[in-house]
Amino acid sequence: MLNIQDIILRVNQPSMCSIEDIDDLRLMSEKFPYSQLFPILYLKALSNRKDIRFDEELGKYAYRITDRASIVTGK
Repeated sequence: MLNIQDIILRVNQPSMCSIEDIDDLRLMSEKFPYSQLFPILYLKALSNRKDIRFDEELGKYAYRITDRASIVTGK
């Protein structure tokens, strides 16, 4: 499970989101449904890995993210 330092690192450097983080970030997205941080990091991890689930998951989480460009650009 990601700790607070891991989360801060990934917020500051979204390119650090890795395949190992995907399950933890998905679980955190479900556990904290009012946070847009975890869906952004989860989708960024999928995008970084060109995961085939990205398009489907983007459809599920897009309504929770105000700046959708951040997922692709990482800014």
